[in-house]
Amino acid sequence: MSELGDHYWQGCAEGRILYQQCAACGRVQTYPRPFCHACGAKSTEWRESSRRGTVVGATTVHRAPTEEFERLAPYRLLLIDLVEGTRIMAHGDIELAVNDPVNIEFRKVGDRNLPYCKRTAST
Repeated sequence: MSELGDHYWQGCAEGRILYQQCAACGRVQTYPRPFCHACGAKSTEWRESSRRGTVVGATTVHRAPTEEFERLAPYRLLLIDLVEGTRIMAHGDIELAVNDPVNIEFRKVGDRNLPYCKRTAST
């Protein structure tokens, strides 16, 4: 894994969702890069998310890719638009659906602390 990717996963290990924001144009990005995906500037800075967002995509996995995940099956994979303006993939409660507001916690799977979503009351 890359040093930038390691930084993201270290944040997860500490119970934090990290993303990058460009100091030049202000755009945000989740996939860690040494440059801004919007303007190309090499001035990205790490920020911490409030861990709140909205489900924009959801699927249920019945056939897991590894033994670690087989123990969880069936499980919910979600795309979450964070309130900060970027998107992440996360696990979540099986009943979560598109447009549900969520808070992100973490669950240990193997040696990783993975983002895990729970429904919140609408605000």
